[in-house]
This record gives sequence, structure tokens and C-alpha cells, in this order.
Amino acid sequence: MDSRRDTRRIVWLVALFWTAPAQATPATTRAVWQSAGACMDADELQEGVERRLGRRVFSAVADLVLRGNVSFQDGKAHAELELRTADTRLGRRGTLVGSRDLDMDGEDCRVLDESLLLVTSIMIDVPREELPPPPPPEAPPVSAEKPRAVPPLGTPLRLPPRSEVKVPAPARSWAYGVFLDGASSVGALPLGSVGADLGLRLEPRGFWPIEFSGVYDHAFASADAGELHIDSLMWGLGLCPFDFGLELCVGQRVGAVWARGAGLENNRSRRRIRGEITVGLRWSPSLGSHHLVLGLEGLVPLVQDRYLYQRGDEQVELFQVAPVGARLSLGFRLGL
Repeated sequence: MDSRRDTRRIVWLVALFWTAPAQATPATTRAVWQSAGACMDADELQEGVERRLGRRVFSAVADLVLRGNVSFQDGKAHAELELRTADTRLGRRGTLVGSRDLDMDGEDCRVLDESLLLVTSIMIDVPREELPPPPPPEAPPVSAEKPRAVPPLGTPLRLPPRSEVKVPAPARSWAYGVFLDGASSVGALPLGSVGADLGLRLEPRGFWPIEFSGVYDHAFASADAGELHIDSLMWGLGLCPFDFGLELCVGQRVGAVWARGAGLENNRSRRRIRGEITVGLRWSPSLGSHHLVLGLEGLVPLVQDRYLYQRGDEQVELFQVAPVGARLSLGFRLGL
């Protein structure tokens, strides 16, 4: 009787352990992480997630691939997370398990740290048995062409007509454009001046855009009975080394200015040299191959003329060129 009782106990224990459900095996993850500036990097993410889950999660060879990108712009932190199964076949991406986008306002992208750790921990805490199956292999393409019949012996061989190989035109190493705009200056000319710029813009590959321009300005000033009319014509050369949404350009213009008017002082030449150094910002929204151009320049006149008129025995100032000036312009740039 004792042997039978022992046998029953052994059978009962074997059946119990045989039918007990197997414990789920947690999946491992490989992180492909990109972060801008002071945002959370891959090492911080892995350490924080493993601390939350209380186990080793990340590995170079893993069941899952977590791709993340964290950035910060205009006072808003943004993160993109995508979790896929790992696929060892070259050029193939695994099955999508889940994805999340996170946005939060703050002083920097560190406002997302806690949310990133929480969401990532939840996403990758998946049992290996619950992972979706890998995608099926791609079937080789089936040719729709029918096999060609072999001609009998003695049949003349007909060669297909020769097709001309079209060689693509080489890529342009330079881009060209012409621009025309209206402008108004202050400081270098009397207030209320009007002018126009006409020029050529060259954009060599691997170098800054170069601009050649002709600039005409007309201005008028008066005081009491005195009048001053100024006409100016200059040639300019400029470079635009930076483009960060607004284009930064520097340049120099040299030319001549003609002054005339009632009572204008006669003891100085009315045709004088004019020159200036320029630093400006431009906003150029695209209109197809053309651009609308709005520009604001700071000017440093190289010659600071003073214009006087004679009132009896007294000299009255009509206008004097300021040490610095400004120029506002609006026009078009046409691509060629």
C-alpha cells in the first residue's frame, strides 16, 4: 500500500509541474537614439529605463529596435519614438510594434525627461512570446515575358536596331539670377530718398553667393529759400556668406554724387565721390524659381559731405551725411 501511495504522489507532482505555465521571457531592446544639444542622450535613457524596470533591458543584439529623436525649437521640446522587431535581413525593417510623439513647452528639452523614461519603459516592457512575427520574405519578381522561340538553323539573324544612349547633361556648377528692387535710404542721403538697384547674382557651387549691382538714388532737401537735389550712381560688389532663414550679406559700393539747387554753395565741386560699406539682412521667400526679396542694410559712408547754401553773409546747412545710415529695399530676384 505504501508503494502505491508514493507512486500516486510522484505522478501528481509530475503532472503539476508539467502543466504549469512557463514564465514569460522579457524581450531585449537595442536603442538607436538621436538627441540635439543638451537633450537626453542614449546612455541616460538606457540607465533610467533599466532603473525603472529593475532589470537589464538593452543589448547590442536584441529582439526589438527602439528608434528615438529628441529636439528643442522655439520653446517646445519634441520627441519621436518608434519600436520595431529586429530583422537581420539586409535592408529590411522589422514589424512595427508601436510609436509615440511627445511635445511639451519649457525652457529646454529636459522637460521631457520623465515622460521619455515612462513612455519608453512601457513600450519596451513586452514579453518575447507576444512579439509579432517577422514579415514574410519578399517573393522574387515574376517575369511577364514569354520565352522566345529558338529559330531553326539557317535562319538569318536579325539584330535589334541600335538605340542611341542619351547622356544626361552635366549638372550646372553655377547658378545665375538677376535682381531689381526699389529702395529708400536715411543717413547717407536726405530723408525721403528714392532709388533702384539692378544687379547680377552668381551662386558658384561650394562658395558663397556673389552679387554685382548698379545703384541709383535721388534725394531732395530744403531750408528757407535753399534747395538741394542729389543724384547718385554707384557700383557695388557683395558676398552673402550666411543663410539661416535670413540671408546675411556684406559689400562695398563706390560711385559719384551730383548736387544742384538754388543758393547752393559754389566754392566746392558739385560732383563728388561717394562710397559706403554695407551689412544687411534679407528675407527671400521662394516663388518657384524666383524670389521676392525684402532687405534692410546698415550703411557706413566713407565720405561725409556737408551741403550749404548762402543766405546773405550767412551759410545755412541743407544736409550733412551721417556717420551711419540705413537702406530699406523691396524687389524681385529672377533665376536664370
